Amino acid sequence: DIWAYQPAPFYGPACAGDEEFYLTRWGKGTDTICLPDSWSQAVIDASGRVFVGFMDGHMYVVADDDGDGEITGSEARPIDFGNGFQGTQAIAPGMLVVVPCGGGMSVWRD
Repeated sequence: DIWAYQPAPFYGPACAGDEEFYLTRWGKGTDTICLPDSWSQAVIDASGRVFVGFMDGHMYVVADDDGDGEITGSEARPIDFGNGFQGTQAIAPGMLVVVPCGGGMSVWRD
C-alpha cells in the first residue's frame, strides 16, 4: 500500500438516509432503500486525489498531501450527502459528478 484510510466506524442499522428518507423516496417513485456495499467504487483525479462514497452518507476526498504515507487531519475531507452510494462517481478534466442513493446529482467544476 502507498497509504490507507479508514473512516470512523458507522453503526447505523442501514446505510445513511435509508430510514430517514424512506417515505420521501417512496413518494418520488425512486429506490426506497439503498442497501449498497460499504464503499462505492473509487475514482482518482489527475493529481492523485481519491473520491469514494461510504455507507455513512459521506463522500470522502482523500490525498496524501504531505507525502508521508499516512492520511491525517484534512487529508481526508468528508462531504455529507446524507445518503449512501450505490454507483461510482464520474470524473472528467475539471469536473466531478456524484449521484447518491435517493436521487439527485451534484456536479463540481474547477
